[in-house]
Amino acid sequence: MTGSFTKIAPDDLTRFKQGDEAALERVFREEYDPLLAVARTELTEPEAAPRLVEGALYDAWKQRERFLSPGDLEFFLRDAIHKEAVRENGRRAALHRFHEHEGGATPHRAVPRQPADVDEAWREFASVLHAPPPDSEHAAHLRRDLSRHEAATHVAHVADERGGVSAVLMAAIALVVVAAIVFGVRTLSARDVNGRIDAALASSDTRDVATPPGRRANIDLADGSRATLGPDSHLRIPPRFGESLRAVGLVGTGSFTVGEADDRPFHVRTGPARITAAGTVFDVSAYTDSVILVRVQDGLVTLSVGDSVRSLTTGDAVVVAADGGLAEPTAQQLEEMLGWTMGEFAAVNRRMRELPPLVQRWYGLQVVLADSALLDRRVTVRAPLDSASVLVAALEAAGRARATSRGAERVFHDAASGTP
Repeated sequence: MTGSFTKIAPDDLTRFKQGDEAALERVFREEYDPLLAVARTELTEPEAAPRLVEGALYDAWKQRERFLSPGDLEFFLRDAIHKEAVRENGRRAALHRFHEHEGGATPHRAVPRQPADVDEAWREFASVLHAPPPDSEHAAHLRRDLSRHEAATHVAHVADERGGVSAVLMAAIALVVVAAIVFGVRTLSARDVNGRIDAALASSDTRDVATPPGRRANIDLADGSRATLGPDSHLRIPPRFGESLRAVGLVGTGSFTVGEADDRPFHVRTGPARITAAGTVFDVSAYTDSVILVRVQDGLVTLSVGDSVRSLTTGDAVVVAADGGLAEPTAQQLEEMLGWTMGEFAAVNRRMRELPPLVQRWYGLQVVLADSALLDRRVTVRAPLDSASVLVAALEAAGRARATSRGAERVFHDAASGTP
């Protein structure tokens, strides 16, 4: 993603989270132009940019209680625009490919009216925000209109020229069948592809991007894809990535937004798991001291471990156990292993002796348990990743402990003891 960040005042964020629409308007006006620049840069057809910006701000308002800092809100807005731009570009490309398949020229597509300035954009946004939908279905239609109206208009033009919606649906089904056949044929050469990927990742010229404990990083890849790495993670990028193969190696945790690149799949290798995707958004957690977890936010992912193959679609998640078996993740695993994608740390029903390495990983903070009584005390802790002080306070409350500072360490004592 490109574009500079606009500072959101902490007081505005507090009021925003409380549902103050005056704060919403201030955030809207501060963020609108920078976000518009980001969206126009990332879209193949920039006229859709205002709807992407409005959609991101709408989503942020509906999820306002989750934001822990101004930076958290700013990251959410830009990340939402990046992900929606990837989807919008994919939808546009699919529609153009459909026209080419049908043998006709691309039909005339009405260019959506652009707001003249931020004042007009806010008036339109507020009208949608305050429109009282008669039912939940209508509300869903209003939300979809923010980002998908133009694509729907494009499909309507196709239907008019091809003799009705039924013809479009039949042609689309045929394309899906053809795609499935092509995918089946390609799996016959999977061994050759895997060998090439293994050789590329083993090359001495492979670039290793690493994040230290307590830090996250965004990596823009040469093919237009993006990887967001969690703390204490390593991403291996082979030489000439994107020219013939799109493949990376991962140790740690990452969230991937796959860019469109012809029909070449995007591969992630981590431990025994082979992950293959195309034009999709998915998360992987694969620290060496834990099981592997894969979750699909949008699109289709194929996961292979040995002879086991699992196809995952939007909302699906799977855990790869130490023995290579595949299973559904528990709610605890999802929260603890992927909560970082929402800016949160979670430890659910854990013995306190398990927490020091986790806190070191996610906060870069050294924790010492000074009293043996604390070691097997079970705690459940949730805290924002950008506030070590909130985490320490949560540990004190959940663990019935007192924390003191000793250089770079936080030393915890049993609150029931007399130790100062």
